[in-house]
Amino acid sequence: MFDMWYINGFYSRMYPIIASWRAEGDIHIVENFERLALAELEWIRKHKGAEFVPQVSYTKHE
Repeated sequence: MFDMWYINGFYSRMYPIIASWRAEGDIHIVENFERLALAELEWIRKHKGAEFVPQVSYTKHE
């Protein structure tokens, strides 16, 4: 899936909005999509190399 779809292209643009929703109290909003985006970053690192991992402003949400 990750070699066909760039999940982080969408998630990185939406992250500021998601972060504001979470700050308002809904801490679980889009958590599965977030896991998918983070898994994609790991997939890129493993299959293409660390130099191809895009720089993003988010990390794993606890």
